Amino acid sequence: MLLAASEKSKLIAVHRRAIVLALEDDRTWFAEHPERHLRLRRLVLYEFNRPLGPLGDGFTWRVLVERDRTGTEVRIPVWVPVLLPETGAEDCHLMEWLKLISTRTYDNAVHISEELRHLV
Repeated sequence: MLLAASEKSKLIAVHRRAIVLALEDDRTWFAEHPERHLRLRRLVLYEFNRPLGPLGDGFTWRVLVERDRTGTEVRIPVWVPVLLPETGAEDCHLMEWLKLISTRTYDNAVHISEELRHLV
C-alpha cells in the first residue's frame, strides 16, 4: 500500500506522539518507583512501528519495560491474558516473564527501543 506524502507525514506524527507519551509515562512511573526495574503496562496505540499481530481470544498486548542501572529502558511487547492486571506484579514476577523472552527477541527490543528514542 502506497501512502501519499501528506498521509505518511500524518502517520509519522501520530507514531512520534505515541512514542513520546509512552516514554514520558515510563519515566514518570520509574521516578515514582525508584526501587523498581521492571514494569508491565498497557500498550500505547501506535507505540511500535509495526503491527504486533492478532492474538487468540482472551489475550491482549502489553508492554514489559525494563530499566537498567544507567536509566536506559527497553520496551518489549508481550501478550498476556486480558484479565491480568497491569499493577501488582513485583519485579521478581516480571523477571520470570523476562526470562521466557528469547535472546533474539530481547536484542530486537533493545534495537527498536533505541530507534524509538531517536525518533523523538
